[in-house]
Amino acid sequence: MKKKWIFGAAMAAVIVVVVVIGCVLWFSSSATIEGAKPKPVQATQSPQSPTASAAPADHKLKMSDLSDAQKEEGRKELDFLYKKLATGSEDIHPASKYLQKAIDTRDKSQILQAFTRLYWSRLWPMSEVVPTLKGFLSNDDPFVRFVAAQSLFKVGDQSGYATLLALVQSNTPIEGIGQDVRIQAAQDLAQFGQTDAASAIANLYATTHSGDLSQALANLGVPLPGESQLPFVSSSLAITEYAKVGATQFIPQITSTFYNTQQTDVKVAAAWALATMTNDQNAINYLVQEGQTGLTNPSAVDGPTERSVIQYLGSIQNPAAKQTLEAALGSSDPTIVQTAIVNLIYNQGGSDKAVQVIANQLNDPAKATLPWDFTLNVAAQLTSNPTIQSAGQSFAQHDATGDWQTYTVERQNWPVSNWIGGYVVKLKK
Repeated sequence: MKKKWIFGAAMAAVIVVVVVIGCVLWFSSSATIEGAKPKPVQATQSPQSPTASAAPADHKLKMSDLSDAQKEEGRKELDFLYKKLATGSEDIHPASKYLQKAIDTRDKSQILQAFTRLYWSRLWPMSEVVPTLKGFLSNDDPFVRFVAAQSLFKVGDQSGYATLLALVQSNTPIEGIGQDVRIQAAQDLAQFGQTDAASAIANLYATTHSGDLSQALANLGVPLPGESQLPFVSSSLAITEYAKVGATQFIPQITSTFYNTQQTDVKVAAAWALATMTNDQNAINYLVQEGQTGLTNPSAVDGPTERSVIQYLGSIQNPAAKQTLEAALGSSDPTIVQTAIVNLIYNQGGSDKAVQVIANQLNDPAKATLPWDFTLNVAAQLTSNPTIQSAGQSFAQHDATGDWQTYTVERQNWPVSNWIGGYVVKLKK
């Protein structure tokens, strides 16, 4: 009864808005917009008014002053509202009805888009999103079950674990969007640190030999089945995976690669592997030197290599590594700055300098240089920090879109695993 009342109230509100807009537009020939007198403005060039001049201070803006193009745009918007009213706007439907509408199309892209929009768009509160998603875990369509379980993990609810695990354990491929759903489910379980699923992922790898599953197992710190019998592969990706799973049998080959390879990306990966597995000081010094050189003389080290070095340094527990990361906070490359911030906070035990960079973004949005999604994701994890508390309050006072409330309250349970993977090679547990 309550939902019907809310829906009816929403429809009534839309009707009122439509009627008001309709009256304004249809009687535009005589209507006058009353209110504050516009300030004089400098002449500007625009498609609607090629020779626009400053408006007199006592001029009342009339609808008849609008160009034909502006009037037509307004009428189109009104027509759009009428159509929404006639067909029923999906935005004010209950969440379950909205998802079911997409599911009924049997179009996987539309289904995925609907589930993503459900939790990301802010049209529905998390208190409605989570139980709605749980309701689709038993859907007949395995793709729907997958997306529902995946979405639950993204909003911080792990009740979809059994669903994802069952998909990984399926004996036959499941059609997804460009990839077997079983592999996608395995990647999600690894992304969110579900180590209990490692054996099931390993079994699936044994039958598919998917490179994506190899990376998933490495991210869980689990070696490939029979890896000790596999030949050494001298690539940056393979060497990184060896270090993640502690494949010490390859240390001699990794050492030789570090000292002899001419490929910078491979040498950097080998240095990180040796630093991680053996605390090799020569390897650590190499990474620190490369990082510092790239920061002081960007032309000496190409951008991708410098970003990679900063990322690898992020998980090395060493004073020189942390100093280099803090120096990277002053880089002109936003990606390097973001990588340094994340690793300083999550892998290096924290950094007042990194916190201050986030606070500066919040205190002076007009001069912000980092993406807002990144800034707010990090800030939401630091709300107990007095510096961030103060900056957050300042930001919230001028936050017309409600972003601070969204990230720190509505999404407070969303795990960092949603976004942190692109900034760290290995996340400290």
